[in-house]
Amino acid sequence: MKKIIFILLTAAIMKCLYSETITFNINDYTFSDDSLTISYKEKVYKKYAAFKVDVPIVLEERRFDGQYAENVIITSYDSILIKPELGNAYFDNPLDDLGVKFPRKPISVGARGIKRHGGFSVLEINPFFINNDSLYFIPSVNIEFTDYKKDGSSEIKAQIYEKIDLVIITSEKFSDNFESYKNFKSKQGLNTITKTVEDIYAEYPGENNVIKIRNFIKDKYVQNDLEFVIIGGSYEIIPAGVATPYISTYTAPIHVDTFYSHLDNEPDGNKNGIYFELDDEPDYYADVYVGRFPGNNEAEIDAIIGKTIKYYSADRNFRSGFNTSSLLLGFEVDYAGDGRKYCNNIKTEHPVIFSVDSMYEGVTPDFSYQNMISKFNAGYNFVYSQSHGAVHLIRQTDNVFKIWSDQIMNTEAVSGLYFIGSCDPGEIGEDSFSRK
Repeated sequence: MKKIIFILLTAAIMKCLYSETITFNINDYTFSDDSLTISYKEKVYKKYAAFKVDVPIVLEERRFDGQYAENVIITSYDSILIKPELGNAYFDNPLDDLGVKFPRKPISVGARGIKRHGGFSVLEINPFFINNDSLYFIPSVNIEFTDYKKDGSSEIKAQIYEKIDLVIITSEKFSDNFESYKNFKSKQGLNTITKTVEDIYAEYPGENNVIKIRNFIKDKYVQNDLEFVIIGGSYEIIPAGVATPYISTYTAPIHVDTFYSHLDNEPDGNKNGIYFELDDEPDYYADVYVGRFPGNNEAEIDAIIGKTIKYYSADRNFRSGFNTSSLLLGFEVDYAGDGRKYCNNIKTEHPVIFSVDSMYEGVTPDFSYQNMISKFNAGYNFVYSQSHGAVHLIRQTDNVFKIWSDQIMNTEAVSGLYFIGSCDPGEIGEDSFSRK
């Protein structure tokens, strides 16, 4: 009898833990005159279009311990009539019950998986439905999460021996160079250690050096709750993995550091020697943050470390407003003015507190070599450029002017992050723009 009571109590607790009531505010949405186009108060990245009706989908993440939910069940909901006649003959007859087939569920699960020792499910929320040619809004809905999958790929130890925040992985010849960076991060409050690849190769198993490094990182993630990894060296010194994610028949193998950040499941699940294929059922979500200092020699490593420390320094003497500054450079790629179109995709993602400067070929009159160099000399916290290019430069289509990596590297200003949309500057097989 006690066992039955315990089972019933456990089931009740689980239902309470993984059921939820979600409420919506109709004032968060605006409607077109015919109510067929609906907009949300913030930018959305997905929309649901059913014939003439266009509805935004809001994404919200839910976290679970050691598992994630594949689906949700709608147990009950309230609804308000918004527009009784949409004027679309397709909807004249009553449809299936809400969420059965059509219209789309107002709450469904999209992306899901395991990251940072826990599971997550992303809810795709669309609090509208159409029935009998009428548009309804849902003020509240009750849901239950279902079809759970557990994280069986990486067992988390009950006792973490020592919390490690950051690991610097480098070669023996650079280990002394990274002492200053290690001390700097320690002073920032991060428990930081350095590990050489020579020691990793000797201590950890794996069919190649990439997998040995991955196994070391995975060990520290599981045992020490590792969060950050710095790869201290170029690809010739510390290898990147070669992955073959299938996108099309034209997709070629690519070099990536994803091996070091995505730690669940096996990158070669079917054991055919090809990594991150769809058949491998790879992990698509990062468990640790990975960055690379791609220096080839001590001078380059010291330069990267020095600029990184200077960026965080209180006496860096950057211009007023640097922290919230951004520069967008839009060269002509295929036709006049298209650089602005690409840059606008980035501009809309900026926080409202950012001050965004821009130069667009064929659009803004100040687009010139001299003005662009002066912008780089001023320094920006974020720089995005869309252009043609080569291993060491960004350029105009007709090569009227070029900006070389050395010109940017040798400016007195320090910019926080460069994102270069172009051919070849990120080439890992050569001494490319990205290494500057």
